[in-house]
Amino acid sequence: VTDEVLDLVTKASALKINAHDVTKTKTAPTINNDASTMGPFSGGRFDGSLSSMGGLVYLDISGSCCTDTSMESLAATSASSIRELNVSFCSSITDKGLGYLVSKASNQFGKVHTWGCAQLTDEFFDGHGRVGDTNFEIIGAWMKRAGGVS
Repeated sequence: VTDEVLDLVTKASALKINAHDVTKTKTAPTINNDASTMGPFSGGRFDGSLSSMGGLVYLDISGSCCTDTSMESLAATSASSIRELNVSFCSSITDKGLGYLVSKASNQFGKVHTWGCAQLTDEFFDGHGRVGDTNFEIIGAWMKRAGGVS
């Protein structure tokens, strides 16, 4: 998965249109990106489920070459829907990129997996907007044992 692919996926997921609203306005076609009919991409690294309101809910981009650009796309399109993110072994995602997403996402964002992300430092672990939030857990930060970090 690259930044460009994830950008397309996040934009498409944000375009979820309620069929009832389309019927009333008759201005746009129905876009069906429901996880039950489309499902996550199989055979690739993308494993994203889509919210009925639009936006990604669960996203596994582990091992991909995604960068902070992807974190910005997620913040712009899925901040109110994302619940769990796996960026394990994504060596191009930095403290600033992941911290930006965590700080912008709503309170439903409860878990991020960071196994194999040795580039992440205390700048992220102690500097994002959810530090001390008991409803937010960072999984895979084995060197940090404070609060919601495991």
